[in-house]
Amino acid sequence: MLITVPRDALPGIDDPVLTVISGMDGGDTVYDCVGTWNFNYTEPPSPAGAYRVNPYVHDVAVRAVTISKTIVCQTYSLKVNITVKHRGDYNETVQVKVYFNDTAVETQSVELQPQEEKLITIECYANVDKGLYFTSGYALPVPYESATANNKLKDGSIIVSMVGDVTGPDGWPDGKVNMRDIGAIARCFGSQEGDPDYNANYDIVYDGKINMRDIGLAARHFGETDP
Repeated sequence: MLITVPRDALPGIDDPVLTVISGMDGGDTVYDCVGTWNFNYTEPPSPAGAYRVNPYVHDVAVRAVTISKTIVCQTYSLKVNITVKHRGDYNETVQVKVYFNDTAVETQSVELQPQEEKLITIECYANVDKGLYFTSGYALPVPYESATANNKLKDGSIIVSMVGDVTGPDGWPDGKVNMRDIGAIARCFGSQEGDPDYNANYDIVYDGKINMRDIGLAARHFGETDP
């Protein structure tokens, strides 16, 4: 934060809380000035112009949000990666929330030092109604923070589907579990995260590998349709 105080305005301020004397040597006392302050200017020989006051600030921001999959079956999970930047001057404990639309689904805290940036991964369970959701990360404002426009950032969309419904004729869930779903999972059978044929959307259990647990889940719901 940068506050520029015109020199000719300073002598007219009444009811001083803090006296600023130009040219005085700095001491070893640090004042934590939070709130609204009045200044009285006491003028020794000093240069003309404006004087700048640079107070310590509290400011956190969400810089990036990414999701690990775009289709998640109800009650199962995905991972949301959130990059949080500390732009202030104090050590902070920041509470970070993940939202599906306007519903908060998970919260995690992160410790940040001044000017530090961290990437955190939050596992979120789709304990919500089936449908299309936009995901966002939100860093709750810390005490005395005023610049909060950058505390929330939206990422892409996810589809929450019935268990086993991972695809359809157009490539997304179609409201029924059939051989198209089981076939899509089977084609990725044996793959794991990092493999070229791994698809997180078909990793229903979401343990980093596609195996009989995923096929078995779809098979148990075979023939079901979205009511």
